[in-house]
Amino acid sequence: MVWNEKSDIILMLTNLREASGMKCEQYWPKVDKETLYGQIKAKCRSVEEYAEYTVRTFTIAKGEEQRNLLQLHYTAWPDKGVPQEVTSLVEFRQRVKAVPVTFDGPTIVHCSAGVGRTGTYIALDQLTEEGKCEGSVDVFNCVNRMREQRVNMVQTAEQYTFLYKSLVHSLSFGCEALTAEQIQGIMYETDDKMFTKMYQTLRQEVDIESKEEVDARQENRRLYKDKNRRQSDIPGGCSRVRLYLSRKDGQHDYINAVFINSFRIKNLFIAAQSPLPGTIEDFLSMIYQQNSTCVVALEEPHSQHKDVGKYLPADNETYTFGSFTIMSSKFATKPQYVLKKLSIRNEKGEEKTVSHFRYRNWENSKKVPDIAEEFVQFIKEVENCIRRRTEDTPNIIVHCLNGYERSGLFCVVYKLLEKLEAERQVSVVNTVRKIRTHRKQSITSVEQLKFCYQCISAYMEIYNTYSNFAT
Repeated sequence: MVWNEKSDIILMLTNLREASGMKCEQYWPKVDKETLYGQIKAKCRSVEEYAEYTVRTFTIAKGEEQRNLLQLHYTAWPDKGVPQEVTSLVEFRQRVKAVPVTFDGPTIVHCSAGVGRTGTYIALDQLTEEGKCEGSVDVFNCVNRMREQRVNMVQTAEQYTFLYKSLVHSLSFGCEALTAEQIQGIMYETDDKMFTKMYQTLRQEVDIESKEEVDARQENRRLYKDKNRRQSDIPGGCSRVRLYLSRKDGQHDYINAVFINSFRIKNLFIAAQSPLPGTIEDFLSMIYQQNSTCVVALEEPHSQHKDVGKYLPADNETYTFGSFTIMSSKFATKPQYVLKKLSIRNEKGEEKTVSHFRYRNWENSKKVPDIAEEFVQFIKEVENCIRRRTEDTPNIIVHCLNGYERSGLFCVVYKLLEKLEAERQVSVVNTVRKIRTHRKQSITSVEQLKFCYQCISAYMEIYNTYSNFAT
């Protein structure tokens, strides 16, 4: 079919195996392998895995003729549900639209049965184009027409609702991806009024949390008053880190920390509230159980705040909290940060070593770091630390007083730079909304939003990485 229809692109919207069983046979060879399927010979040339989708490039041949084929495999659509937030699928569609094609054949879209996820994606694509051209959309008639061609397209009420929410975002929030050069142009030409307008638009929520998530958030606020600061962002249940080490019977698993995807790595970030004096053992337990690669502290030293639990010993000192013993030694002092090595030992004498970064150039009274260039360089240092470690599932625990203001900005900028390197274009609006799915109050001001653009511009100035973007 791919050959006969002269298709350049396959969009795969299911995983091979999900909770309810086998969804799709693997119809491609492993990387660098060549397999004959009937008359068609296929070879997988490359695989690029990101947190929410995978890109595979193939060559397919019949007789002497050979063609290139690209598969974009969206992996973030859960079995028997819809994606956690709309931005993910909208951004996936933007990635699809950026693919250059050779032939005029159709894009092949499939899931398992070929109606639910497939129908939702095709409707989103059609209606987004219609909305941009006509200024309005008719969702009901679009789905009805699709169902005349294939029964049950957009299979569930949940998918139908998700389609509406996705369209609101794709048509109303200025979420188109921009190149680094376009973003630099915005920084040179735009006054603060545009950033103010963009920030006000971002404050209009599209996603409505499920009743279960709202209830979980309220329950965590009520039950764990001694575990949350007054102004902190209270997590619900979907993304929250759950403690399981050193738990006694009946002891809670709660900590104010949430998993967040980077662009490349699923659950790379753990955005956490800085520990209270009474939650230091919980904080260390989280570092230990998650086998964390590094900890990033985004505030002044702990002694500046009376309600912050001091978990970081002075050089060559030893602290003990519950079943954990912690030691630290200075590794490097740079203008932007101090790097230490932490050794955390449990009651069995087993020890884990973690890199600890404390960013220095962010004054308590300021909403953003002092200099965008220095913050970008700091993020690249943390990223290099991740790359040097060999764990299968690296993670960065990034913490600040309320768990979202500084941590959220760090996660947004880190993710923007990752995506810019990989795809040469990025949407700040999409990235902010993705982080807000997990930390609802992230990016707290127009100043922080503008700083995201300043960091992209600074990245291009520092590295002048047109070499990175060279084809």
